[in-house]
Amino acid sequence: MDGLDGAALRQLREKAHVSQATVAREAGVSVGHISRVETGSRAVSPAVVTGYESALKVRLRGAAVPHREPDGARLASYGTGEEADTMKRRAFTAAVAAIAAGGPLGEPVSRAVAALGSATIPHRVGLPDVVQVEQAADMFTTWDLRFGGGLAREMARTQLRWAVGLLPAHMSQPVRDRLNSAVGSLAERAAWSTFDAGEQDGARTLFKLALYAATDADDSDLRAHILSDVATQQLYLGSPHECLKIIRMAEGDDRVSPAVRFALHGVKARAFGALADADGTRQQIGLAEDAYADVTPETTPEWMTRFLNDAHVDSVTGQAAYSLAAATGAFSDDAGERLSRAVRGFTGGRARAVALCATRLAALHFRAGHLAEADRASRVALAAVPGLRSARITRDLRSMRAAAARHPGAGAVTADIDQAIACAA
Repeated sequence: MDGLDGAALRQLREKAHVSQATVAREAGVSVGHISRVETGSRAVSPAVVTGYESALKVRLRGAAVPHREPDGARLASYGTGEEADTMKRRAFTAAVAAIAAGGPLGEPVSRAVAALGSATIPHRVGLPDVVQVEQAADMFTTWDLRFGGGLAREMARTQLRWAVGLLPAHMSQPVRDRLNSAVGSLAERAAWSTFDAGEQDGARTLFKLALYAATDADDSDLRAHILSDVATQQLYLGSPHECLKIIRMAEGDDRVSPAVRFALHGVKARAFGALADADGTRQQIGLAEDAYADVTPETTPEWMTRFLNDAHVDSVTGQAAYSLAAATGAFSDDAGERLSRAVRGFTGGRARAVALCATRLAALHFRAGHLAEADRASRVALAAVPGLRSARITRDLRSMRAAAARHPGAGAVTADIDQAIACAA
């Protein structure tokens, strides 16, 4: 690492009278990790060097730093005092002039970002800090609904690292409870985006974090909704019995609002559909609709207002009816009507939901031999796909493609589906 080893870093730190704890905090690692780096039992990583640079207020990468100096290491690579400031300003002005004229940055982009150091965590957290986390969760929800998890995933996870860093800070108990709810909401969005992007193990980890924060906040609605998302992942991976087991963990809490109870019944309906249980599917669809009828603005969690509307209800219940039809091999007018209403009802910003419902609607009609209806639904789905980064939608496109392949007359739309799948890969 540019001639740096643990012994040299220790000399620099001790010369500056900086503790290992300060370096560890700036590097985002434990004090034990820094100690092992300085004794040579751990390698010097870019993150560790960034931590030393931030803690010591010097630039180490690219500087001539000795491994050992009997008289102690020199700290400054630019000099000291007014002379150092003058040299830095001149060097910066020269670099700006070169870059503005089309010259190179002079270092890798990743190194330029790493030089910014780790995020600064306030010593005391107040309500404005919590509001920032809440607004971040709202923003990533909007991005995920519109573009799929491929865009929102990494950005939500980066913001989550900062939000989790707030938890050890000093704050009042009401602020802590609200922060835990905000972290839980942000972690849920990061988990869902990760799941949508096809990274199942990462999604599981984030779901556990979200559930932990929501439980710590005693946020019954958020806890139940996270469990419904976890159950949905199990269903997606082909485990309807595990799905139902997880849903039962949320059903016993009487504090859960009608809006979240709607979500729980919707997931159960899809699970019963996958099990070809017609009575169970229809019963849960009815209970979901009853719960939605009881929804009021006063009882609905604010984060759920971002996506809960009539079209969403048609989408959830339509997917349940579709699951039953797919499991039994029978055409379902009910599934067709619900999915059609959902496609018509979704407005701007819900491209993934349109694609999800339209691909299922097309597959339903292809399997029944309704080629005109299938072609129309396929075209709607394909129009919604550009710009989406969603492993789930890609899988749905493949299912739609398999259903279309049964009909020689669907050759034109089949070619378009193939192109969409290739672009999404």
